[in-house]
Amino acid sequence: MRRLPVYFVLDTSGSMYGEPIQALNNALSGMINTLR
Repeated sequence: MRRLPVYFVLDTSGSMYGEPIQALNNALSGMINTLR
């Protein structure tokens, strides 16, 4: 299977401080593991 680049646009503004950014990090880690 041919590998293609994948880009993520992430909100890192002040409103993402604390739990929201942690949830984003967890979700992104899961997606990256799935894509590998």
